[in-house]
Amino acid sequence: MMKITVTQVLLNYGMPLVVLAKNEQGGVFLGINYDDPEDGTPYSFYFIRPRSKQLRSFMNQKVDLRYVILHGCYKQKYVASTWGDEKEEVTLGKLEIELTEEMLPAPRLFNPTPAPRSAAVTRRKIEIDGRWDVADLSLFSDLIRDCYAFGHALLRDTSTLALKQIFQHYPWRGGGSSLGFFRDLSDNINADELMKVTKMQYASPGFIEFSLRDDVADLIKTLIVEINLPESPAANSYYEAREYLRVRNWLTRSEDEIPDLSQDEKDRVKAIMDDLCEKFGLIDYRDHIFELSQNDELAGVKILLAFYRRLKKFADYSATGKAVEIFTA
Repeated sequence: MMKITVTQVLLNYGMPLVVLAKNEQGGVFLGINYDDPEDGTPYSFYFIRPRSKQLRSFMNQKVDLRYVILHGCYKQKYVASTWGDEKEEVTLGKLEIELTEEMLPAPRLFNPTPAPRSAAVTRRKIEIDGRWDVADLSLFSDLIRDCYAFGHALLRDTSTLALKQIFQHYPWRGGGSSLGFFRDLSDNINADELMKVTKMQYASPGFIEFSLRDDVADLIKTLIVEINLPESPAANSYYEAREYLRVRNWLTRSEDEIPDLSQDEKDRVKAIMDDLCEKFGLIDYRDHIFELSQNDELAGVKILLAFYRRLKKFADYSATGKAVEIFTA
């Protein structure tokens, strides 16, 4: 027998119907009320152990409850009789039967009680024009997500262990490693500060409205403007740094694959990182980037180059007139 405690009622209709619970080890369970003909009372629940990614998606209203039950939880399920009230201790037994259609929630039952948004979050618009196709929308959304995730990491008050591990995990050989890096950064953002699309009007002109941190939106907007300047200092700094790494065959090699740097090379890499931070408008975050990259300035340089590439593709939408205004209030 396992004991869990109800921590939150997610759906109540005269009585709790969907609840969140935890065991002593912090494991999370979702409880769903169902009609048990043998019990004959309205207080029968079955409990599932959702996988963390699917639970996060459900809590953020990205998937419905039915999906989590059918595709996003561990195989073993449990059963209990409970009122489902918050702080109630529940004793679980193993569910010995397969779930039937009658036991499943209807499709499109999304989390009705999403977490409240952070006080730092506001709504901003990107005004769009011209012709957009599916590929444009897909790439544009990925670029915004990646730039927001990196900007959010820079502006966070503290560097959590999970955040440091993301910066230190990747070998920085380019390509897929940088894409995985930005994806993991986005997954690490708390639900109350995740960037969300709140409204979209596709026309010529139209707009996309986002809910996101105000300070991150301002940072990205400033960087986009600077990148699109004629003879952009940021662009020149990027190409000079990339060329230095390219001729030494460092772009596609991790730190472990590069022989020990000479003192002159270390000094040059430090100067490159200083220059990138200054020209990208990130000089105030230089020490933070250095800390997150485990005090490895070569890794820091590669991270900044990867960030620039995402920003540049984002900025191109603005330069071509397809994204007319970036993050207007």
